[in-house]
Amino acid sequence: MCAMFRGYGFAESHAHAFAQHSYASAWMRHHHPAAFLVGLLTEAPGMWPAATLAQEARPWGVTVSPIDVNRSGVSFRAESERSVRVPLKVDGFGEDAVRSIVQERLVRGRFQSVEDLYDRVTIHRDALETLVKAGAFDGLGVQRRAAFYALTALANARPPGQRALLTPTEDPPFLPELGEEELLSLDLRTKGYSEAGRHPLDAHRARLRDLGCVPLAQLRHCQQHWTAGLVIVRQRPPTARGFAFFVLEDRHTRVQLIISPDLWEAHRQLLRDASALIAFGEARINGRAVTVKALRLAGLPLTAAPALPGMT
Repeated sequence: MCAMFRGYGFAESHAHAFAQHSYASAWMRHHHPAAFLVGLLTEAPGMWPAATLAQEARPWGVTVSPIDVNRSGVSFRAESERSVRVPLKVDGFGEDAVRSIVQERLVRGRFQSVEDLYDRVTIHRDALETLVKAGAFDGLGVQRRAAFYALTALANARPPGQRALLTPTEDPPFLPELGEEELLSLDLRTKGYSEAGRHPLDAHRARLRDLGCVPLAQLRHCQQHWTAGLVIVRQRPPTARGFAFFVLEDRHTRVQLIISPDLWEAHRQLLRDASALIAFGEARINGRAVTVKALRLAGLPLTAAPALPGMT
C-alpha cells in the first residue's frame, strides 16, 4: 500500500498520514486478521461489498462461520484469530428483532428447534422467514425447506411468542434438500454473501466457457477477449466526459471495465440494473492493475431463488 501511494503522493504531511494508516492496517491484518476483517465488515470504510471483503480474507487464512441462531449476535464477531461469525442482522431483519433473539438466548438458553424459537420470541413471520432462508437454523440440523415448512405450519396455528398447551405432531412431507446453486442464491438474496465461499459466478462456469469467456485472471495484455464478472462498483464521475468505470469481480480477481459514452447510452438500463456483465473488449495490464475497454456488453442473469414450501 505504501509503494502504491508513492505514485501519486504530493505532500509530506499527506504521505505521512497515509503511510502511518497503511502500516497500522498491515500490522493488524497480519497479527489479528479476524479482528481486522470484523472491523472492515462492520464499518464498511471503502467501496467493496461484504462478499468481496470475505473473499479477500480467505487467502489470509480467515474463515467466515455461517449464520447461526444460537451463535450469531447483533454484529460481526471474531470467534478466534482465524474465524469470524456473521450476525443475525440480514436483509429485512432489523436490529431490534436480533436483540430480542440474543437476549432470550442469553436468559433462557439455546434454541432447540424452529418451534422453540417461535414460541419464545415475538417476531413477525416475514422476518423469521428471512432467517430461515438465510440458513440461521442450519446449525440445528434442519435443512431450509424443512425449516420453512415448520415455520409456515406454526404461523398458521398460532401467533409467535405463545407456547401452545397441546402441540399437534405431524410428520412433514418429503422435502428434497436444496442444491449448492439454490443455497447460494438464497444466501446472496438474504445476506449478500455466502459463508461457504461460493461465488455468484460459480453457477455459470460451464455456460461462460461455452460462450468463449476468458476468466478475469487469464486476460492477456493488448488482446481482445470475451469475459465476465460480478459488478461490485459503479462509477460515472461528472469530470469523465460521459465515461463510466465499473469494477468486475471473479472470486479473487478484479478488473476495471471502461465504458464509453456511446456504449453507456446504448445499454443504459442494463448498466443500471445488471448484477453481472459479459463484456467484449481489449485488456490492458500494468503491473497488478487490469483494465478492459468495453466494445460490446451483455447481461448475465444470476440464479433465481428456489421455491420453498409455502412461498407465494
